[in-house]
Amino acid sequence: MTNFLFSILGNIAGLWLANKYIEGFVVNGKIQDYVIVAVFLGLLNLILKPILKLITSPLILITLGLFVIVINGLLLWITDSAFSFITIESISALVGSTLIVSAMNLVVGFLNKVYKKSKNAL
Repeated sequence: MTNFLFSILGNIAGLWLANKYIEGFVVNGKIQDYVIVAVFLGLLNLILKPILKLITSPLILITLGLFVIVINGLLLWITDSAFSFITIESISALVGSTLIVSAMNLVVGFLNKVYKKSKNAL
């Protein structure tokens, strides 16, 4: 359960940073909208991403893992299609926002591991 909560926090932070710094990526909404989108994106990552990674595992191996960025971009594009208050205007905005959201999820995932280790140490 904590993994999913940390994933939601990473998605919220990534979406906010992408909205702030990527031209062409716009989230027109309040914090509730960020939470809704983050939960949806977290569910896509939980359910759909492992299936896509399994199907595209040869491409992931050939590109030394870089194809996972394409999968993340696809999931972000699906999220854009599902909600009217998110707008991705160009491919460059999609790539930039994907990199930011992925980086934030990487950082938050690392913090989650640190949290679990410190919790087990007690």
